[in-house]
Amino acid sequence: MSDINAGDVFFQLVMLLFLIVPAVLIFYGVRSWRKRTKQLERIERKLDERR
Repeated sequence: MSDINAGDVFFQLVMLLFLIVPAVLIFYGVRSWRKRTKQLERIERKLDERR
């Protein structure tokens, strides 16, 4: 009665990826932005100390 179709499984996996991938990309983007900001602050502090 309830046959599992390979096309249905594939479609569900693709739709799940469309939900997960943007969230992961946003997470890594925010993380790298924070890391870059902290690094720039450290560089500015070191430059200020040398003056």
